[in-house]
Amino acid sequence: MKLLVTAFKLCKLLSTKLFFSLQMTVEPPRGIKANLLRSFGTSSSGSMTEKSYEEICLGKPVWKTLFFNLCFFNAIIHERKKYGRLGWNIPYEFNDSDLEVSVLQLEMLLSEQDDIPWPALWYLTGEVTYGGRVTDDWDRRCLHSLLQKYYNPQVLNEGYYYDEEKVYHSVSSSLSYLEVKSYIESLPTQDCPSLFGMTVNAEKAYLENQAQQLVNTITVVQPRLAKGIIGGGRSSDEIVTEVAMDILMNIPDRVETDNDDLKPGQLPKLSLSDIAKVSTGTDPKILKKKRKGDDANVRESSHSKKQPVLSEADLMAMRDIKKICQSALFTVLRQEIDRFNNLLQIIHKCLQQLIQAIKGEVVMSEVLEDAYSALLQHRVPGQWKNVSYESCKPLGAWITDLIQRVDFFSSWSELVVDTAELMIRNAVSLEKSVQAETLKQPTLGVQMGGLGNTGRTTPRDPVTLANEQRLQQQMQQLHLQQQMAEKHEDIDMKVTEPRSFWLPAFFFPQGFLTAVLQNHARKTKVSVDSLSFNFDVKPSGGETDESLTDVKMKLDIKELGFKGNNKPEDGVLVFGLYLDGACWDLKTKAVIDLASGARFSRLPEIHFIPTMTTEQQTTTSLESPLTLFKTSDDEMQLYECPLYRTSTRAGTLSSTGHSTNFVTSVMLPSSENHHFWIMRGVALLCQLDD
Repeated sequence: MKLLVTAFKLCKLLSTKLFFSLQMTVEPPRGIKANLLRSFGTSSSGSMTEKSYEEICLGKPVWKTLFFNLCFFNAIIHERKKYGRLGWNIPYEFNDSDLEVSVLQLEMLLSEQDDIPWPALWYLTGEVTYGGRVTDDWDRRCLHSLLQKYYNPQVLNEGYYYDEEKVYHSVSSSLSYLEVKSYIESLPTQDCPSLFGMTVNAEKAYLENQAQQLVNTITVVQPRLAKGIIGGGRSSDEIVTEVAMDILMNIPDRVETDNDDLKPGQLPKLSLSDIAKVSTGTDPKILKKKRKGDDANVRESSHSKKQPVLSEADLMAMRDIKKICQSALFTVLRQEIDRFNNLLQIIHKCLQQLIQAIKGEVVMSEVLEDAYSALLQHRVPGQWKNVSYESCKPLGAWITDLIQRVDFFSSWSELVVDTAELMIRNAVSLEKSVQAETLKQPTLGVQMGGLGNTGRTTPRDPVTLANEQRLQQQMQQLHLQQQMAEKHEDIDMKVTEPRSFWLPAFFFPQGFLTAVLQNHARKTKVSVDSLSFNFDVKPSGGETDESLTDVKMKLDIKELGFKGNNKPEDGVLVFGLYLDGACWDLKTKAVIDLASGARFSRLPEIHFIPTMTTEQQTTTSLESPLTLFKTSDDEMQLYECPLYRTSTRAGTLSSTGHSTNFVTSVMLPSSENHHFWIMRGVALLCQLDD
């Protein structure tokens, strides 16, 4: 056997030599046992030899125990990656240099100080050495919790176990190097989930992910199905055409209802853009069209036939409608509908062109080829994903979810439109009522008619008559304004909003929550930056423990979002969220562990309550790593649970310092320490993968 070591470029080597060569790589060890043996010098890259282990910090017997626990912590954060999203939001490449630097820091701090400087060890190890590689704030929080478990004063005590089965424990300072290695070699090869703070459900999820990756790999290399291989003898073209036609039949063209199917004499409904124009007065003709055929007293101005002169009813309706448009939620609604309309337009155009391409009527472009393959493999085409919301669902579930989202925003827009049209009708009805009452009041007519009647018999000047008539009209107009203002009743703006909001339906849920805070800031006349959310989970009364764990049950979006009148005075109700790694206990009203075999559960309806941010709330554990190692009764009872848009959790880093997949954090009550749930990887999700 010959070993060839070269720095030449690949083209300099003979292809025959490369063909008969073997590539050798050093794979990282798998399992806690293998990682510990590697750290204790079993391999050539071991960070500690027997001589160094015995001679470093001779006057500090705690050195051996702390070094072992540091190696254990290093093995844990490496192996935690196998749990995927439950382990880390982003898989980090920790290497041997991290452990070597941490060992040097431990040696230096123990040599220079009499007492163990725990805060310095925590900061240097968790925030600088290992934490320097962590870019996600919630991963850094998890890193700190794991560090506290394996690197704290309690590990110096006898009988300190790392797992619930009491198999893994800290080593005594009196043990020699060989005795420690012997203990490591006696450890089981299969890691216990409780070592990582996990349960058997996480181990089940890990095995399922491995199986899914294998299936995906097989699917990718699978050739396109030919005619006769699949059931019914249909070709791939027939399958794709059928799927495309089915999607086109089920999804609407746009979110808002069209006015194409109006009955004869029926007036077209307003749109959200019409409502916005009415509120700003940019298109007064809209009000005129809504009152066409009615005795609306809409007069054309003398100088322009294009700009109608609005009546008092029109002006009153404009003022009322303006209140709708001043809501930040109205802006969010329009933006969301624009995004969905754009997505629906692209889907329809893509599928129509794809059907034509299959028939040979147009050229099969690269985009259409990708859509063809995606529909055949039950995936969402890349062109749709580029303009769509975040989702990990397969095609069928994605289409069903899209239809539900469109229905939610369509129902919400109907609430706004119906309220605006009601305001117009009420204003017209009120104007007619006041005018009818005015004609029955003789005193007003005498007062108006008596203007200029001074007993003179000589003819009056035409200019004087015109001025008197104009004054009469002004008095009538003023009287009409006063009477309508006295009898006008404001409509509660809450009627333009759903009873409860389906947060997962939004393209940008972060913007919706910001709009809720903006509305509350305007209402209470405070700065929006001084507000944050409090949370109150409110089961409707119809939930049971079984229904909350049944994540396959389809939600009735219209029933949950628009039925009932129990709207909160402040804040909003939100439904449709899922707990990943935990469940809600209806009896204790707190988060508890899931039963064996389950991973996800539903969270009951939750009330987002805007409140003034206190100084205590602004100082979170993410700002200072040392706060994670201090506990109080309040922190023990609340878990700051991150809310993500999808189960992927990871996303691109935004300007806020958080992932774009991150929505907000929700404080959930629990009888367990918050570190317990942090190591579990418990999070809230807006949607599941299927």
